[in-house]
Amino acid sequence: MKKSRICLFAFRPESYRQMEAYLNEMMASGWKLRWCRGLLAGFEAAGEETLRYVVDPEAMTSLAYFRRYPKSHLQVHMQEGWYGVAKSKGCQILATAEPETPSPAPQQDISPLIKSTCRLASLIWILALLIVGWWLFSKAAVIYSVILTNLYLVLSLLGGFLLVYHIVNAVVLTVSKRLPEKPRFCKRYFVHSGMLLFILLTAVVLEMNGRNDMLFYLSIPIIVIFGGMVILNSMSGPKRNINQLSMVVSIISVLMFGMIIFLNGRMNQANADYNTRQQEILLEQADQLPVLHLSDFGYQDDPQQAVQTNSSILGDNLLYAEESDAGYIFTNYTTMRSPALAEPIFHYLYQQAQVDFQETFTIDPSLGTELHILKNAHSCLFQNGSTVCLFTVPEGTDLLDAAKLLLEKDALALP
Repeated sequence: MKKSRICLFAFRPESYRQMEAYLNEMMASGWKLRWCRGLLAGFEAAGEETLRYVVDPEAMTSLAYFRRYPKSHLQVHMQEGWYGVAKSKGCQILATAEPETPSPAPQQDISPLIKSTCRLASLIWILALLIVGWWLFSKAAVIYSVILTNLYLVLSLLGGFLLVYHIVNAVVLTVSKRLPEKPRFCKRYFVHSGMLLFILLTAVVLEMNGRNDMLFYLSIPIIVIFGGMVILNSMSGPKRNINQLSMVVSIISVLMFGMIIFLNGRMNQANADYNTRQQEILLEQADQLPVLHLSDFGYQDDPQQAVQTNSSILGDNLLYAEESDAGYIFTNYTTMRSPALAEPIFHYLYQQAQVDFQETFTIDPSLGTELHILKNAHSCLFQNGSTVCLFTVPEGTDLLDAAKLLLEKDALALP
């Protein structure tokens, strides 16, 4: 006979009576609860032991508890013969071996009060997400970052999902009055956990960008954590040796601490090496990039070059600069997947350039494209379809000639 088993355990807090009934049914079948984590619960063979379970949802009756079961209540129940086994979605699971001990759970049905608390929590989430989202997306710099970096794009996806999730949760808790057919399988919890896992994996995949070295470094802590869980799981139970268990926990803690220090240094070094290699590759192809060079305007001094890129699934950004005794030239070149995505990039650069240079743009349409010019700063900004370009040239260089050259390179760079 198996000594342990893991079951799906996705009860809503308002289904605390069904949760209690399920635990007692499992006990009647010879399985006692060992732990609850997320959507899962672990059971072990009860043997000759007989327990009675009660689920107390006190922590879910008010937001003041923040889903934390009051210690004072637990202490009182322990004096009555009950002890805490686990928590699930804010509900405290209690057990006792005494069949006659009075139940500490409320006799009246308080599921409507729990629903009201959960609905209020979702409404607070909705309000907070809307306020934060409105404040962030009213900033042009935030839109610029979201579009051009996958990390911020994923964070926006996370915020959007949480907003939709809590709106649906609030609506369902308002209109739903019937009990679910299978309370142990709450679909909303599965969607929530599945989407959070998907978003996490998406962030890892997008940030790693096929880099096997970084994936290897990320796999090390996962392997160590999994191995530690297996070891601790095998050593736990009614016959566990506290001294051995404490020693193993200490060893694993020291190992994790050392691993964090080691991986932090290795990943930083690997990331720096990768960025250096990418810059070297781009600089070798500098003549083919859709940017301006000092040599385009007759400056023959050997310049120092610098390049930086920002990429996301929505677009790519290239920052390129050359500097020598003859002058300084800079190009900020962005290619988006569509003109609609290019507009926020243009809007941000339009605002920021005027702030940085303390000058107002003037418009020159002579080349068939609206050129926004800062004469004193020798800079020009334009949008050409799905591309946006901001450039600065040395003093004395004709801005229209530079813009014409960039428009020609832009046409060649487009697929």
